[in-house]
Amino acid sequence: IEVMVTDIKSGKSALNQLMKKASPSAVFAAGDVLALGAIRWAYEKGLRIPQDLAISGFGGIEFAQYSVPALTTVQTPIYRSAYTAAKILLKSIKNREGTCTHQEALECNLVLRESG
Repeated sequence: IEVMVTDIKSGKSALNQLMKKASPSAVFAAGDVLALGAIRWAYEKGLRIPQDLAISGFGGIEFAQYSVPALTTVQTPIYRSAYTAAKILLKSIKNREGTCTHQEALECNLVLRESG
């Protein structure tokens, strides 16, 4: 899947750029696939995860548990999120609202694994 490969490359590139400017002890990526790219970059540079650098992702994709080390992630309710977004969008279209001010909090879970 090309999008996934691009995101992995983006994760590697982003961590490379960050490490040129700072020496963080932990990184939280905006997505799990980006975090997997960051893990790959750290591995290629000889960094130990999480001893040298803790890495976590966001999204809770299923194969995050199979990375080495297994990825710590914030698991989100993807189907509930999509349903809620569609419901808000349809309501906005129906009511011909120019802007959307609706907010709804959805529960997330922290899944602790080996990377963070």
